[in-house]
Amino acid sequence: MITRIEINGFKSFHEFKLDLAPLTLLTGNHKAGSKDLFEALTLLSQLTQVNALKAFHSVHPTPKSVASPHRNLKTNVSMEFAVELLLDPYIKGPRGSVELLRYHRLRYEISIIFWSPLPTIIYESLLFIPKSTDDWSRRYPINWVNQPAKALPLLIDIADQSYDGFVRSYDDQFKEEHTVTDDRSSILSKVIDLRFIHALAVKQALSRWQHIQWSADTLSKPSTLQSLPHIDALGNNLAATLYRLSRPNLSMLEHIAYDVSQVFPFVSAIHIEENASDNSILLKVANQEGEYISADTLDDRQLQAIAFATMAQDHVYGGTFTIEHPEKGIDDIRIQALFERLLNSFPNPPLNYENGALEEQPLLRQLLLTTDSPTLIQSHFSQMFQEHIIVYWITTQAYRNNQQSYRVTYMKVVETDPHPDTTACSARSVIDALKS
Repeated sequence: MITRIEINGFKSFHEFKLDLAPLTLLTGNHKAGSKDLFEALTLLSQLTQVNALKAFHSVHPTPKSVASPHRNLKTNVSMEFAVELLLDPYIKGPRGSVELLRYHRLRYEISIIFWSPLPTIIYESLLFIPKSTDDWSRRYPINWVNQPAKALPLLIDIADQSYDGFVRSYDDQFKEEHTVTDDRSSILSKVIDLRFIHALAVKQALSRWQHIQWSADTLSKPSTLQSLPHIDALGNNLAATLYRLSRPNLSMLEHIAYDVSQVFPFVSAIHIEENASDNSILLKVANQEGEYISADTLDDRQLQAIAFATMAQDHVYGGTFTIEHPEKGIDDIRIQALFERLLNSFPNPPLNYENGALEEQPLLRQLLLTTDSPTLIQSHFSQMFQEHIIVYWITTQAYRNNQQSYRVTYMKVVETDPHPDTTACSARSVIDALKS
C-alpha cells in the first residue's frame, strides 16, 4: 500500500507531494492531473521491474518528452520520485515459501537524468521509516506494524559518482551486501531472492499497481478451466475467478449476487455454468423473474459491479488499483450503494491479523478513484467515512517560461470544515462546483 508519493519533474508535477489512503477520491474539472498521476505510478512501478528505457516506453514512445517543460535545461533533464509504503506482514518467495517481514514501513527514492535521449539512473535509495519520524503511523495506528525506533543504514544506495550501487539484507542486523553496476536499470529491479527480503517486498508491492480498464467485452468472455483464476486489469477471467471462489463454498455466489443487487436490483442470482464439450466456464445472471441471462447481454457497469463484488470476497487481490469514473451510467439513487461496495472491496488495514496461516490472510489493497459525481462525494461526507479515506480537488495552473508554456498540477485536500489557515477546500464548495 502506497501511503505517500512525491514527484518532481514528471509532466505537470513540480515538487508534488500527495498522501494516500486505502480509498483516495480525486475530483475536479482538470482530468489531465489525475491522468499524469496514473502515468507516474505506471512509470515508477515499471522502473522497479525492467530497465529504465523500457519503463519510460510504457508511458510514452519518446521518454524525454515526459519531463516537465519548466525543468528543461540546456544539457539535461531530470526527474525524481519517492514513495512511502505500508507492506504486508509477510512475503511469498519465488518458490512459494512464506516469510515474515521484520519491518513494514519503508521509503523508496529514485532519480533519473537524460544525459542523452536515454534515461540514466543517478540516485536510488531504500530505507526503513523510523517510528519517531512517521506522521502516517501516528495518524493511522495499526497494532501489527513494526518499525525501528531510530534511523538505520540504507538498504539500497548509490555508492559513488560511478553510479555503482548496493543492496543490503537485514534481519536483526545487516548481514549481506551485493554490489550492482548498471545505471540503465534500478537496483530494485535486480532483486530476485529472499536474502534481500525487505527490498523484494517493496519490489513486489510496487509491481502490484494496476490501472483497472474493465470492459463488457472482456468481463463477459467465457473462461476455461485452464484460465488464470483471478481477474486481471483488463477484466479477463471473471468467470474463472467466480468458479474458483464457488468450489469450496457455493454460498459465495449468493453473497456476491446480494452485493451486486444493491446497485442493480434486477440481479437476483449469479450462476457459473461448465460446458464439458470445450471446458469453458460461462457466467450467467438471474433476473427477478428467475430467468438466467448470459453475461454478454450485460453492460460495462453491471459487469464491473460483479467484478468489484467478486474482488471484495477474494483475498488474492493486493496492491494499488486506479479506476476512472465508476459512477458513469449509475442512477444517483444507487451511487450510495456503489460507494458502500467500494468500501467493502478496499477495506481499512486490519488492526490485528487473525490466528491461522499467514498466506490465508487478505493482502493490503487500496484504490485511487476519479469521479465527477457530486452525489458520490456527498455520500462520503454525509456518512462520515473519513478515517481511512482522503478526497482531493485537482487544479492546474498555466505558466510560461522562455517562450514555452507549461502547466503545474496541484491537489488540495477536501474537508468538511477546513481551517482558514490551510489550503484545504470545503466539501460544500467542491460539491457545488461539481453540480455546476
